[in-house]
Amino acid sequence: MIHAASFIIALHAQLSKQLRSLMPLLFAVLRCHPAGSLAIPLALRGAAVSASDISAAMAGEAQKRYEAAVAAGAAAPATPPKFEAMDLE
Repeated sequence: MIHAASFIIALHAQLSKQLRSLMPLLFAVLRCHPAGSLAIPLALRGAAVSASDISAAMAGEAQKRYEAAVAAGAAAPATPPKFEAMDLE
């Protein structure tokens, strides 16, 4: 059985290669968990990202990790990602 996170990472890598010419792409990431692990790499590659989580702590942690990545030298995208807490029910 393939672990869900591994599948998402593999899918992201494949899509990234195939759709690079179409950037910026719009991605709606429904969960920040685990702390922006999918949303942040997509944003740093130029995709417009809106990520939410029911947990304000998780959305805040994703925002901190994004800011740390940019502070460490990653190129900031033209449109920064949006991390917010919300219940999507």
